[in-house]
Amino acid sequence: MIRKIGLVAWFVLAILILCAPLLLRADNATESDSATVRDTPQPTLPAYSFEIVNVRIHDADTVIGDVCLPWSITLRNQTIRAAGYDAWEVTRTRKTGDFAHFTDREWEIEIAKGTTARDALRHLYEGGRMFIEWDQKSEKSVYGRIEGQLWVRLPKGELVNIEEWARSSKFVRD
Repeated sequence: MIRKIGLVAWFVLAILILCAPLLLRADNATESDSATVRDTPQPTLPAYSFEIVNVRIHDADTVIGDVCLPWSITLRNQTIRAAGYDAWEVTRTRKTGDFAHFTDREWEIEIAKGTTARDALRHLYEGGRMFIEWDQKSEKSVYGRIEGQLWVRLPKGELVNIEEWARSSKFVRD
């Protein structure tokens, strides 16, 4: 009996894995969206994208939130690092590399740029929904953060890639 249940469980899991790209594709418009947004074709998120709820934006490349996976699974209070770029810092906590030799004046400039970038991302996200595009090859970073491309669906349906937005807004360290 146990052997039969195990075989059935593996079969169901295999079906779910094979169907995951179909289950995860969605235009993400909800019934509560306005009629004009619902009637407008929505840009589609990449296949392995998951919504992040309860978002707190730490800086322009790090957010903290709950990652909603399929089947009502939620990874709570996850630190998520935007892949592909390095934004300005908002605190003096980074002590490695060039930061080890920063003067007080250099830190003031760094934190001012970081605060501006963070506030701009908060403004962009306001009223929208955030998603992470999971790279199937990635693991957690050396700092224990989930890494992936971040996206924001604006209230009117526009889909914004955060890396492209940050680069075009000059919020990226060269």
